[in-house]
Amino acid sequence: MFKKKTKQPLVAETNDVNHVVDDLSAELSEKRHDLETTLTSINALLIDMTSLDYIKKMILSVREQADLIENVASGSEELASTTEEIAKQTQTSAEKAGTAKVTTEQSLTEAQAAFNQMNKDVHRVGEIKTDMAEVITEAARITEMVDVIKGVAEQTNLLALNSSIEAARAGEHGKGFSVVANEIKKLADSTKVQVEHIESIVAELTKKIDKTNDKVDDIVEQLTKANEKMRVAFKELDGIKEAFDYLNQSFTEVSANVEEQSATTEQMAAHLEQINDISREVESNTERTGEILYTISAKLNTIRLAMYQNLYDLNDQSKADVSIADHLIWKWDVYNMILGYVTLDEAQVGTEKDCRLGQWLNTLPQTERFEQLKQAIHAPHKRIHDQAQAAINSYKNNRIHDAEESLKQIDQDSRAVVDYIKDIKASL
Repeated sequence: MFKKKTKQPLVAETNDVNHVVDDLSAELSEKRHDLETTLTSINALLIDMTSLDYIKKMILSVREQADLIENVASGSEELASTTEEIAKQTQTSAEKAGTAKVTTEQSLTEAQAAFNQMNKDVHRVGEIKTDMAEVITEAARITEMVDVIKGVAEQTNLLALNSSIEAARAGEHGKGFSVVANEIKKLADSTKVQVEHIESIVAELTKKIDKTNDKVDDIVEQLTKANEKMRVAFKELDGIKEAFDYLNQSFTEVSANVEEQSATTEQMAAHLEQINDISREVESNTERTGEILYTISAKLNTIRLAMYQNLYDLNDQSKADVSIADHLIWKWDVYNMILGYVTLDEAQVGTEKDCRLGQWLNTLPQTERFEQLKQAIHAPHKRIHDQAQAAINSYKNNRIHDAEESLKQIDQDSRAVVDYIKDIKASL
């Protein structure tokens, strides 16, 4: 037979169970508190991480700097190539200047020879003019002699005429003398004709010599002017020669400087290429940092959402923190979408009514204060969802500028929504 148990052991066992339940309840309560504390910490951490939106500016600045350095490096390479080409052209110009200098010196020598020959020609023309003056003098003497001969012929003609008259008076005895007188008269007449012809020739010769002398004077004048111009030309050629000397020296110095500059430019281009490589590496590391930062935030958000789903009956203070984190994370997601770290879809955004904030707002007490805050938060809250969908659509269609404009509106409205949630939280 079984012995009847007393109530005392049963009560003891019940008390033990109650103690275990109480301990378990206390432990669960402590765990829940720890979980809520962790959730609050994660919310705060994610809120802080979403404020790191300057990473985009930093990445864009690094990209812009890298592009600028790459352009400068490319320009330096072109500059080095151009400088080298200038060095070659300068060397060629120096060689041409040297050749021109030699040519000028040769031209100067030839011109000097021509100038000397011209001086000789002027001297010879002067001698010719002197000779012609002597010819004119001799022609004048011939004219004088012709005049004398002409006078003698006229006198002879008169004597022959007188002899003929006397012979006629003598009759038969004067016939022989008359013949002689006639012959003398003929000779005198012939001499007169020849003398007049000579006189005419001498006169014509004198005229021609005078004309020739005038031409010689013109030639002498022209040669004198040409001689003077040659003197001026010599001075100019001397100046050109000196200019070529200076130019040749300058080209030589410039060529040396350009070669040195070319070496410096090539060295600078090499340094800039190294800087460009480093800049691209910094750009890559910066983008990698941004990507890692978003990956960490995404993992934290996954943990946050899992914790939120396992917590029931959160107080309104915690729900307010969750709502703030939700909408700042949406801004953060759109921000990282534009950076290319995440792919989003419009359907993920939802509306202002079915998100956690919208659902929580409907559970608030229907007091005048809360109704005012709910009405105030509605417009910016709705714009956040609308602009998020617009940003995703713009990014998908490669309208990056439009997506960034939507992000600016989301940022502005998120600040307003967070301020209103804080007001609600303070009024709870």
